[in-house]
Amino acid sequence: MGKIFHHFSFKASVGSSILFWHDRWCTEGHLRDTFPSLYVLAVNRDATIADYCQRWPSNIVWSLVFIRDALVDDTILATFLSKLSEISPQYSPDVVTWDLNSKGFFTVKSYYLNLLSNSILAMESRFLGRFP
Repeated sequence: MGKIFHHFSFKASVGSSILFWHDRWCTEGHLRDTFPSLYVLAVNRDATIADYCQRWPSNIVWSLVFIRDALVDDTILATFLSKLSEISPQYSPDVVTWDLNSKGFFTVKSYYLNLLSNSILAMESRFLGRFP
């Protein structure tokens, strides 16, 4: 069975409906997978973007809290903060898009075609794997 939620992308604006670590709203993918060493140290692993993002009139400040700040790798933390600095959520509703349809809307057909394509690829792989 395919993982349907992997085909949704989120455009963060207010961020109150998008999970910071679990939803794919950053170009890097799910932040829990991209930065697993930071994810395990996060105090609130189910936080929304709005929980971590503070807006000021001229800038945005990201306020994350980790369990043990001293054990965070400085290089990984710098990369993580650099990625966050590239993102500036706006004051508008959050947007969810479906990646398997050019219009960004979920359709049963697009998901079915994706499942069918993956099934055919898996069968071809198994078939070709039988021959040296």
